[in-house]
Amino acid sequence: SELNAPYASSFNGSDLLRRDFGYFENNADLAELDPMTAVDADPRERVVCGSSMGSLHAIASAARSSKVVGLVVFSGFARFLSDTNYEAQELAALEAMQSQLASNPMGMLRSFYRALCHPAKIRFKVPAGPDQERLAAGLKVLKACDARGMLADIAVPTLILHGGKDRIITCR
Repeated sequence: SELNAPYASSFNGSDLLRRDFGYFENNADLAELDPMTAVDADPRERVVCGSSMGSLHAIASAARSSKVVGLVVFSGFARFLSDTNYEAQELAALEAMQSQLASNPMGMLRSFYRALCHPAKIRFKVPAGPDQERLAAGLKVLKACDARGMLADIAVPTLILHGGKDRIITCR
């Protein structure tokens, strides 16, 4: 993509593929929101960079694709929800987001942005007319996906970048 073109030469001939898969990824097809599909259609070797929900796609690609030569995860996760011996978001918080999306999508996005930037007082302009179908699909993915079983299959150099005060995903 144009966003990543300036960085491609930094990876010794590899292409950089960055995936967010969140609301702002603007995929044409909601089916593409399934982050557990590895990138193997392109014959080029590449470094995969996943941020936020895109980290699920990046992890799956690094674990399953012979074309991935490096992995970068920025504010990512292998599973969004807490589980036994795994600290993350509580199911009740995700379900509250789903409920608020149905009744007040703009309010849900504003709440998310506030949590995302806390403690900073950053002003975000919430997109007018949020795509509720896309947001709902993304929340379903967050509820269902678990890439922890793939972590042991990653055999490429990996860089993990994460803020110690992230209120959405813990750095543990």
